[in-house]
Amino acid sequence: MKTASITSAELSTRNYSVNQKWLLSLYAVIPICFLFAAVDTLFLGNQYRDVYLPNDPISLILFAIIFNFPHVLSSFITLADKEYLTFYKKRFSWGLGTIVFTTITTLTVLPLLVPSNIAMGLYGLFLTLYGVATMWHVLSQQYGIGMMLSKTAPQASFQRWRTLSTIAAAIMYFLVFTQPKDLTASFFGYPLWTILEMSAGVFVILACYQGWLIIRKMPESVGKLYCLANLALLPATLAFLHLEYNMLVILIPRFVHDLTAFMIYSVHDQTRNQDYKHNYFYRWLSFIPIQPIFLCFIAAILLANSIECGAQVMDSWLGFQFSIADKCGIDSVFSSEANGLPTSMRISLQLIYITGLFHYYIESFVWKRDSIHRHSVKFS
Repeated sequence: MKTASITSAELSTRNYSVNQKWLLSLYAVIPICFLFAAVDTLFLGNQYRDVYLPNDPISLILFAIIFNFPHVLSSFITLADKEYLTFYKKRFSWGLGTIVFTTITTLTVLPLLVPSNIAMGLYGLFLTLYGVATMWHVLSQQYGIGMMLSKTAPQASFQRWRTLSTIAAAIMYFLVFTQPKDLTASFFGYPLWTILEMSAGVFVILACYQGWLIIRKMPESVGKLYCLANLALLPATLAFLHLEYNMLVILIPRFVHDLTAFMIYSVHDQTRNQDYKHNYFYRWLSFIPIQPIFLCFIAAILLANSIECGAQVMDSWLGFQFSIADKCGIDSVFSSEANGLPTSMRISLQLIYITGLFHYYIESFVWKRDSIHRHSVKFS
């Protein structure tokens, strides 16, 4: 029997596109997580919730290796292109300079110049703004794709939907990483934790209502289903917050967002570089017999984890003692910093914040309608 095989030449002549149904299928993570929670509650006495699952999915080795930082590095690999760097040079330089200055000033310079309580307060404000920026970025990507697939132009109502959703998501994100005992203040007899939880619910309802007003006018299509799936993100995460499955509150949007990004980056890189390696990175790796559509994913994971673990090793050499992810192969240490410096001064932390903020910044315009990036991405 003749076996089907695809040569490198045949692969390079294919027309690649981002499959809309594949993008939509990522949202199956929502019912799967509800099924998991139901089994855990009804048959296992919440053992996974109370014993086995961490608060943050980044504590799971496989999740830490594949998600979060790798997709950020993948977006940077996509930009290693002379035409792109020339076109975006001014905006990139201004944005990166501002982000580096702000991050280093807040996390390294000010802790050495001002009292520790003020420095910690500024660090807390920085983390809050970073969390809000993260939620804005995640939802902007998903909502923006939905509007594009449904061929609906973003209007003022879309901005309201995105803003209300970001506020709701940011509150839930904050509640995941705090505990009621950490928020002892009360207002009008209600604990701050309860007020924030109720506020999250109110903003989820408002966001869903605003989103529904937009979606109901869309013609029947995969794009409309995609927007409905986006609409389900917030109530699903709110439900898991109330059920105390904190890990799932973070995992669901992270899973959808990162894999969506990988799909788009890989198709873009394949289309852009299949006839000629415009991208420096793929040109340097042209000796590897793997097409960019696959190499994008593999290289981003290897590069991201190498950089992240390398930065953490440097922190340990500088005398910072902290919990290092097991994926780096270093024993975890739980104690105060041996060098007496604030945790915010760790190289690994500043690396994450700078690259993360720069990623949010560039993604806010490089995929806009009629951008040069969009010339190499088709949806089918």
